[in-house]
Amino acid sequence: MYWAQRYIEEERRTPFNNIVSLPSASFSLDTKATFDVAGDDFTGNRIITVTDVDNAVAYMYRKKVQVEINWTERLLGGSVVRQEYCSTDIANESQIT
Repeated sequence: MYWAQRYIEEERRTPFNNIVSLPSASFSLDTKATFDVAGDDFTGNRIITVTDVDNAVAYMYRKKVQVEINWTERLLGGSVVRQEYCSTDIANESQIT
């Protein structure tokens, strides 16, 4: 969940007109600070989907950002695929009165 929130915060720092959907991209997380051992890392992909909020005129002022994170977690000699979703609306602050 931390990584999904991290991607949303990156979108919040992006100028409103530049907030767009991003295609699937892979990532690897070193969760145990063993930088030379890949065996304990999480690997997966993230997809960021941005849609205009369909609310009459509001669509020009708000966007919905959804982050989907899929990763493979090594567990007891095997692996498990996990998914997390996180979403929020981002307002165009220059349009807020």
